[in-house]
Amino acid sequence: QSAAPPEDAAFARRYLGVGPGGDFTYSLIRAALGSVSNTCIIPLQDYLRLGGEARINTPGTVGGNWRWRVQREALTRPLADRIRSLASLYGPDTRVPFGPPRSGRKRLSRVRRGGF
Repeated sequence: QSAAPPEDAAFARRYLGVGPGGDFTYSLIRAALGSVSNTCIIPLQDYLRLGGEARINTPGTVGGNWRWRVQREALTRPLADRIRSLASLYGPDTRVPFGPPRSGRKRLSRVRRGGF
């Protein structure tokens, strides 16, 4: 369910070409990553398709911000594969985390533009 006014949500669906039952969140992430911007930050909450309950900061409030934490079980192989696939498709050559660090080392995997 969208927090946006219905007319704004309808416009966004038309703009992104998302029909009834289409994957709006994934389409919006793809549009952001495919933009001409030199930087694109997609919050993990969006990849996980979480709602307002996972919001990091609520503007105009003093307390209760910065408390959300990701649950370990939410970090799945299919999620990593989807993020890696998008990074490969839309990003320049980049290095992305792959799996948990072992013995204090960072474990990295090379991702190239256009490859899967």
